[in-house]
Amino acid sequence: MYAKCGSLDDGDAVFKRMPARDVVSWNAMISGLSQNGRGIEVLTFFEEMQLEGADLIMLAFHMGLVDKGWEYFHLMPQKFGIVPRVEHYACMVDILGRAGKLHEAKEFIESATIDHGLCLWRILLSACRNHRNYELGAYAGEKLMELGSQESSAYVLLSSIYSALGRLNERVRRIMSTRGISKEPGCSWIELKNQVHVFVVGDMLHPDIKEIREKLLRFSRLMREDELYQLEYGQILED
Repeated sequence: MYAKCGSLDDGDAVFKRMPARDVVSWNAMISGLSQNGRGIEVLTFFEEMQLEGADLIMLAFHMGLVDKGWEYFHLMPQKFGIVPRVEHYACMVDILGRAGKLHEAKEFIESATIDHGLCLWRILLSACRNHRNYELGAYAGEKLMELGSQESSAYVLLSSIYSALGRLNERVRRIMSTRGISKEPGCSWIELKNQVHVFVVGDMLHPDIKEIREKLLRFSRLMREDELYQLEYGQILED
């Protein structure tokens, strides 16, 4: 509580008085320091913790520190006697992806000595879209399809990447249909005057839908005229 509220000195005093400190209490302090921008103290604190390598890599993941991530990944078997598991590999791929080191992430996945299933390619696919590396993204997406992914979100991402590359996405649709995979329509809601208004993609049932659509179209035109908005199909599987 103290850490989340920014009272780090009070939090630290309580932490030090604890007769026994577990993972929850360590994580509370580390999270508080991280949220308040005290990155160096986070690293120092975490190194004192000397717990499992997964936690160390997760720290580097939250801080976006590639070198520290590699250091902790290699320390796991050497210093802690821990064999990296899928979650450790996933953290490293995420760190590399966030840093834009996409080809390094690809090589890391392909050199992995464990059965990581689909999750590593899924992380790389998302990172490729975020960094607009569509060629590598298509490669990662095709790997997912080869491995029989059942996640509709992965197919939606791959479809958007194909669109960005000017490729037809009929193959993606065909595979989704063959495997019985469907994407649930997007849904959002807003509370206004103690009443919840729900909107689903393609749904025209709201009593004020005509007026709402007119307003949205007007806002869209205004934003485009002022070059404040660029339409992006990143999460849309077009019909």
